Amino acid sequence: MIRLYLPESMHEFICTHQTVHGRIRVHVKETETDFTYSIQTHFLFYGYKFIYKAESDH
Repeated sequence: MIRLYLPESMHEFICTHQTVHGRIRVHVKETETDFTYSIQTHFLFYGYKFIYKAESDH
């Protein structure tokens, strides 16, 4: 389980990390009642490019 947390003064966070195999991007945004998030990864596996995306359903 992932528990999202942002400090009181921060309402949005975006982080991108480039790895040897591909890129990982995380975006978290605080709304009035909840957090929304999206995670996206791009990676190569035996020469094939894969893209994975996940988003909150709020």
